[in-house]
Amino acid sequence: QAELAAAFGPYGCTRVTVSRTRNGGTHGWARLTLGCTDPSEALATAVRELDGKLRLGGAPLSVSPSSGRLDTIFPYLPYVVRCALRVDSTAAFSATDQATADQMSRLLAALSERLLLLPRPTGTGGGEEKENKVEKEEEEEGRGGGAGRLLPLTVTDGTACCGGNSLSLAARFQRVNAVELDADRAEDLRHNVALVRAWATFSCSQRRQQQQRQPRQPDPSSSARFPDPPEDGTGGRDASAGS
Repeated sequence: QAELAAAFGPYGCTRVTVSRTRNGGTHGWARLTLGCTDPSEALATAVRELDGKLRLGGAPLSVSPSSGRLDTIFPYLPYVVRCALRVDSTAAFSATDQATADQMSRLLAALSERLLLLPRPTGTGGGEEKENKVEKEEEEEGRGGGAGRLLPLTVTDGTACCGGNSLSLAARFQRVNAVELDADRAEDLRHNVALVRAWATFSCSQRRQQQQRQPRQPDPSSSARFPDPPEDGTGGRDASAGS
């Protein structure tokens, strides 16, 4: 935080807010406030001079204007993509943020691989060695940001909303069935998926409200299901703070 304040000091930085997890960690992004006479000019200069050039902990930082709540939900997407995404007032406060979604996807992928793909121990030995190898691969994959091979499985996101979890799952599984009941939000989902160029890995479906009341048979084509009931998305506890 101090390093960011120092780096942006010449541009009139008056405040640095680092996005924190509940246990005190960081989501990997921060929001800065410029209090100079002409903040728009200072911002343009900061982006031009620091974007991709400023380094923190050895990693280059992306510097861009703020895109409101989209900064919170999709902080790792490029600004030109992030600012064009569509979220309504409900999704803005109920969609899973990218950092949390990636952790959930990593866990679900690891469980799915072990339970559905890896051969069961035969009791003839060698099981511990295979397990250690899998754990090492998972650890290396986690350090790489989740990029790598896709599991040959289908996962169904039963509460897709604007795509917070679905887009993350698409980086782990070959196919994602993204289900959203609200018609307008389903259109936002399709729009957002197209923007991140992951349309081929999705089967976006929108169900009529009355279908929600009908008993649904299990989808035999889905290897894993991901139900993530939404919170109250009408503003949330952060609404009063304007975040």
